Amino acid sequence: MIKKISTSKESCGFGLSMDVAADRFGIIDSNGTFITPNQVIPILLYHLNRTRGWTGIAVRSIMTSHLLDRLAAKIDVEIEETPVGFKYIGDAMVNNRDNFVIGGEESGGLTVRGHVP
Repeated sequence: MIKKISTSKESCGFGLSMDVAADRFGIIDSNGTFITPNQVIPILLYHLNRTRGWTGIAVRSIMTSHLLDRLAAKIDVEIEETPVGFKYIGDAMVNNRDNFVIGGEESGGLTVRGHVP
């Protein structure tokens, strides 16, 4: 069950939190509903492709939703699947430096082209 989080009387469009290394995230919408990484990562891939024209390789762990695969097929982006563990996504980022678009996993790990591995 998802519970609305409210610590203020002011409203916002969404809430975003990140860990200290900025490679893990959490997002809630204006109602306080958690938006899962399985939803966010495809949205970000779509944004990077449409607004920046980025193409190449998107990387996800084996436990991450195949929604990313369906989107990638429509926008001509290749998918690479890794074992569980953000270190594998980091390795894929380094190995595909010129073609890397985005990498993420179901637990909220995220990296994009240009991010320090």
